[in-house]
Amino acid sequence: IVKHDGRCIMVWGCMSADRIGELVFIERNKNEETYLQILKGNLYKSAEKFDTRETYKFYHGNNPTHKA
Repeated sequence: IVKHDGRCIMVWGCMSADRIGELVFIERNKNEETYLQILKGNLYKSAEKFDTRETYKFYHGNNPTHKA
């Protein structure tokens, strides 16, 4: 999260040891609905880039919206 002049930009992304997956820039407050939309739109795309769609593991932090 970067805060400047009262604005906030968050970046959602994923990575592996040798590749970077999708990056999503979020310019509004993230809630459960926003978080789920980000995952639905980008998680599988990233897994396909990594060629691990059938075997990847998803980990997240302890942010309350991650419990969605």
